[in-house]
Amino acid sequence: MGEPNRPTFRRLPHLIVPGTGTDAAYRGRSAPISGGRRDISDRRAHATKLKGELRLAETSARSAHVAVDESVRGDGFVLTVVGWSAEYSLALERLDAHGAKLLSVVPAGEDLPERALIWLPFSAVSKFISLFDQFATEVTPSGSPKNAALVANISELRLSLLHELRQPAGLFLG
Repeated sequence: MGEPNRPTFRRLPHLIVPGTGTDAAYRGRSAPISGGRRDISDRRAHATKLKGELRLAETSARSAHVAVDESVRGDGFVLTVVGWSAEYSLALERLDAHGAKLLSVVPAGEDLPERALIWLPFSAVSKFISLFDQFATEVTPSGSPKNAALVANISELRLSLLHELRQPAGLFLG
């Protein structure tokens, strides 16, 4: 009896996607979950907090990039955007206009806020800092804070960790 046939190994890409894909902007929900926007009493403090969290995420990502081989290094990082509660949905459809790309969304649960993962190029960080500054200091002709739809419902920004890239068990099986 001879040796069993051993499989031959070839260098293959990790993931094979048949056909060609296209990069399409997120279109948003047909109707918002809440339609509500969280009222932020101290806009300057909220904007300062988000700017600090974004800068910390960017600094951490740039530090981590040093350890990654240049041939596979990206030009940005994955950012976790966390909402306040199920009552206030994130304005995800506005991200593409500012240079970010929506990767995934975990809908709000009973006790958990909506959470989104976005790809943020390093070149777009300054655009988001500017949006936060405008929210803190400027108003629209109707008297609302500028960029409120995007900024007011964000409670936290942080560099995404590996465990956040996984969808919760049973999310699509139920």
